[in-house]
Amino acid sequence: MVNKNLVYSFFSKKAILFLLSSAILAFIVSLWHRYAYIDDCWFGEQAYWLEKTGYVKTETIQAGLGWEHRLFVYHKLSIWIGALIVHFAGWSIYYFKTFTLIIYFLFFIFLNYYQKTNKSWFTTDHLLLSCLLIFTNPLMFIYAFTYRPEILVMFFGFITYWTLEHSRNGVSKQFLWASLAGIASGLAFLSHLNGIIFGVSGFLFLLIYKKYRLIPVFSISAILVAVFYFIDMLQAGNLESFLQQMKNWPDAVSGNYFSGDSMIISILRKMGNEHQRFFWSPKAAAFSTLFFLSVIFSFRYLKEKYRSILIYTGLLIASLNLLGSQIAERYIIYYLPMMALIIAISVRQIIHRKQIAKLTFLVLIFVIQLGFLSKYWVEIMNMNSDFPATNHELSGYIPEGNHKLLAPYHYIYNEMGRNPLLTYQSLEKYEMAMHKLLSGHQALLRCKKLGVEYIIVDKDLADEDDKYRWFEPAINGSDPNYGVFKKHKGFIILSTLKPYLSEPPVAN
Repeated sequence: MVNKNLVYSFFSKKAILFLLSSAILAFIVSLWHRYAYIDDCWFGEQAYWLEKTGYVKTETIQAGLGWEHRLFVYHKLSIWIGALIVHFAGWSIYYFKTFTLIIYFLFFIFLNYYQKTNKSWFTTDHLLLSCLLIFTNPLMFIYAFTYRPEILVMFFGFITYWTLEHSRNGVSKQFLWASLAGIASGLAFLSHLNGIIFGVSGFLFLLIYKKYRLIPVFSISAILVAVFYFIDMLQAGNLESFLQQMKNWPDAVSGNYFSGDSMIISILRKMGNEHQRFFWSPKAAAFSTLFFLSVIFSFRYLKEKYRSILIYTGLLIASLNLLGSQIAERYIIYYLPMMALIIAISVRQIIHRKQIAKLTFLVLIFVIQLGFLSKYWVEIMNMNSDFPATNHELSGYIPEGNHKLLAPYHYIYNEMGRNPLLTYQSLEKYEMAMHKLLSGHQALLRCKKLGVEYIIVDKDLADEDDKYRWFEPAINGSDPNYGVFKKHKGFIILSTLKPYLSEPPVAN
């Protein structure tokens, strides 16, 4: 039999404060020597070269894509800020990560202010539960300290919603609030092309509520900010280069609209796959389950009392599906605050109505989310290390001279500029561009053609078959080009042996 008192007490103020404090403490502990997420490196390098050369490129990736010369497809505002960080603070992964962290905590300040300005329908209980739901989401433990634009988009996206509500509710200075909403949505777009969903959803939101006079103000404000995304495409040929890079991108970044299929087929494909975003992995599945159950359990109440947030969230979900670059769970972060608000509203209403069966089910799902969070926290702690110091130790084994290296992407911190440097992405993106997997000998031959003299094989890379196979022949002593030069703390340094005598056949 269910212990009703225990179930009700789970979402009491005291319990929420305890769980939230514990989650914050666990999060803070996980920041020390936080590992390099692949995108910390990818976007960090873009910011580095923008500061050094005045334009974006990824010199460490040579895969026949031209990115080492100029990269036009990048997240403008996030990379611009990153370049400023490099210029004023220096070159360190933790400067980038700290920027994201600051934006994350600024969001909670705005969420608190949002509650204070809407006390009649959003109470302190709603606020605390929303903060708990957001903070204990495994996605946030990872991305809140990662140099990616999702948190920045979420921040501007929430401000867009908050200011739209002010303009819709008929308070004073409606046009000012609509203008601020447009500016915020434009900044979301400038942070990531997917941020277009806030401009589109805001336009439709005002249209649904028949705020026709506010639509031009909102739209013009959004466009005036968003247009800066194209500032580096004014020079002749740059727009064509942008479109070409977008079309030939190895990953699906164009929403499958450049796939060659008809627009209708592309839309139907994306709509049919949208559920994957919410249930991609345990990082999102439990939270998504809480959200959809909350909508189902309290739909009538939400529709009557909180119609605007329900409509706006639905518009965001639909527009991300239709306009977003790909089906990926990390993009849930864009509208995760709205999802959390809806869950909190539903839970408080269920408690008020004493619907113990529904509440028990939601508590069970939330406990499962806490279990997933614990799992990912342990994984984060196991991956954390002082890798910049290790990278510096490895660089000390490379003989003096202008020797070109191939290394794991995290090696760019802080070894960029010491030697000509390529990263594993040169092989990975080459495979994707060629639509084939390279055997070990073929990968090493590719390294040879790129002029690589030393290869740093990452620690524990043997657990990753897709990358270890590139270097396995050299490690085993069966490759005529490379052999083992040095081992250090689980890393292996390979070096060239002699010119390659014959090329292995290319796999079909």
